[in-house]
Amino acid sequence: MNRRRLFWGGALLILGLLLLLENLGLLPFSAWAIFWPLLLIFLGIGLLLRFRPEAAAGARREITLPLEGARTASVRLDHGAGYLRLGALETNEDLLLHGILGSAVRLEQQRQGEDLSVQMRVEADALFLPWVSSAGGHHWELSLNPHVPLNLDLRLGANQSHLDLSALQVRHLHLETGASETTLILPAQGQGSAHLKSGVASLKIRVPPTLAVRIRVQSGLAGVNVDTQRFPHNGEVYESPDYPTATNRFEIHVETGLGSVEIF
Repeated sequence: MNRRRLFWGGALLILGLLLLLENLGLLPFSAWAIFWPLLLIFLGIGLLLRFRPEAAAGARREITLPLEGARTASVRLDHGAGYLRLGALETNEDLLLHGILGSAVRLEQQRQGEDLSVQMRVEADALFLPWVSSAGGHHWELSLNPHVPLNLDLRLGANQSHLDLSALQVRHLHLETGASETTLILPAQGQGSAHLKSGVASLKIRVPPTLAVRIRVQSGLAGVNVDTQRFPHNGEVYESPDYPTATNRFEIHVETGLGSVEIF
């Protein structure tokens, strides 16, 4: 990191000095004539400095995020093209998150009282210069603590996602997808809500048999297929017959443009 900062700091200093000397009339040639070739050279050197043989060979990295006594958590994931698998931790109650990643990420966290707020997103270099990221691409396999109430905010691009929330305690889910293929399994227990927005996408929503749901759908040209045997049409909503009295229930709002939505 320090080596790259020193390099780019020196490169900008050289380019700036050349332009300054030209403005002062101290150069026998035009600085602009060599500005762009120099910039391309510096960019090439910068990419070489970023190159790591282990990344090119498809190395994947492991991350862990301690819970540190937090009782609730808010997790935001910004994931671009690639593959995302999200599920529940099977062991280690001291962690909020465990992940195996095939690309560099930026992880930010903030503690507010008993709530731990976390944001994970693809590094800017990996997003805009994908050819320098690892062979694993934006491949994330993440597990969250099933004993902590969660607010989830998932922003997905042109990817393929398998989101198994069945063992998690989700209070609210916000999901936005692009040109993607997403399978979502809702929590099996608890009460909460979900706001799902999809573009040119395929979205499959699986409802565990232990969960009652009320579903509102706002669609454009999308094909929407709801299992009306389980969720009869009731006015403007699809609803489990026992929704008003159910202990485990979720309210779902789906907004979709093109593509398809299946709820079963």
